[in-house]
Amino acid sequence: MENKEHYLKAFLIAGLVSGLLSSLPIISIGNCCCLWMLFGGGLSAWLLSGSAKKSVRIGESALVGLFSGLLAGMIFSFTETIKRIINPDQFQLVIETMRSRGVSLPPEMEDYLSQALNLIAHPGLFLIGLLFFYLLIFGIMSIIGAVIGFSIFEPRFALKRKVKQDSSGEAISQPLVELSKTQEIIKEGQMKKTDLYFPRKEKEGE
Repeated sequence: MENKEHYLKAFLIAGLVSGLLSSLPIISIGNCCCLWMLFGGGLSAWLLSGSAKKSVRIGESALVGLFSGLLAGMIFSFTETIKRIINPDQFQLVIETMRSRGVSLPPEMEDYLSQALNLIAHPGLFLIGLLFFYLLIFGIMSIIGAVIGFSIFEPRFALKRKVKQDSSGEAISQPLVELSKTQEIIKEGQMKKTDLYFPRKEKEGE
C-alpha cells in the first residue's frame, strides 16, 4: 500500500459520480444502474493510477473501488428514500396494479399486504433495507469495475512513470559523471582544488 495519500481523492470523486449518475431517473433506466456501478469502479482505478507516483497494485485498485462503491451505494440509498418520502403512496400502487390485472385477494390478505407495504414504506426501515442491499451490490460491482480498469489503465500509466523516471535519471546522472571525473583528476595530482575556483591561464609557448 504505497499510494495511500491518493486513495481519498480517487474514491471520493468516483463514488460521487457513480452515486449521482445512478440516482438520476433519466439515465438510470433499466440496467444502466449496474453500468454506473462498473463505471465508478473503473473511474476510481483511473484516478488512482493517474495520480500515483509509484506502481499501483491490483489490491489497491480493488480497495479504492470498494470504497467508491460503498459511497455510491449510500448516495443512491438516500436519494431513493427521499423519493419515497416525496411520493409516499407509491407502494399502494402495487395493490391497485394487482386489482387492475384481475388478481383477487381475500379481504384479510389484502389488509395484511397493505399493512406490510405501509411498514416497508417507513423512511427509516426503507433506508436500512436499501443500505443493506445496495452497499453490497455497489461494492461488488465497483470492485469488478476497478479490477477491469486496473488492467486497462495501470500498464499505460506505469509506462509513463517509467519514461519520466528514466528522463529525470539521465538529467541527474550527467553532472554526477562529470563530478566523478573531476575528482579522479584531482586524486591523480593533475589538478589542484583551487583550479576549480581560480583557473590558471596557460602560458605562452606551452
